[in-house]
Amino acid sequence: MRGSRKSGWVLAAVCLLAPVGQAWAVNKCVGADGRVTYTDGRCGEGSQGSRVNTLPPPSVRDQIEARQRAEQMVQDVNRIETRQAYEAAERRRRVEMEQAAEAEQQRRAQREAQRQAAQEESQRLLVIRPGPLVPYHPHPAPQPPKPTKPVDETRSAQMRGYPPIR
Repeated sequence: MRGSRKSGWVLAAVCLLAPVGQAWAVNKCVGADGRVTYTDGRCGEGSQGSRVNTLPPPSVRDQIEARQRAEQMVQDVNRIETRQAYEAAERRRRVEMEQAAEAEQQRRAQREAQRQAAQEESQRLLVIRPGPLVPYHPHPAPQPPKPTKPVDETRSAQMRGYPPIR
């Protein structure tokens, strides 16, 4: 609503200024000191003037068409920017999905490598290696005590080291 009011005021101002053709005439004045000024009036004393050709002001119809083209361009730019933003978001989403899939694939490969390493380790531990054929007894059975010979008190201390005669 505001845009239409503004364009209405601009249109009214253009309609009022359109008949004033002299306001669009521009004179270039070069002073005695070399300074250049532009004016819509006459050049002052001591300065050389030349007329600058300007285009006549656009007609109301041309102004309306130009405004419509400008609005259409703004709409086109907005559509392009919206599409570009959507495409950029879509690219980001695709990249994130690819990264997530790649990370999941790496995790699977790592789990598979760990599983395979564990399996190889268990196979390695199952290999039978030749060794000495000695029975293994974790707790050896207690041996019965050896019978001791009765000591003959009648024999002398020297003779006790020899076996008795029978």
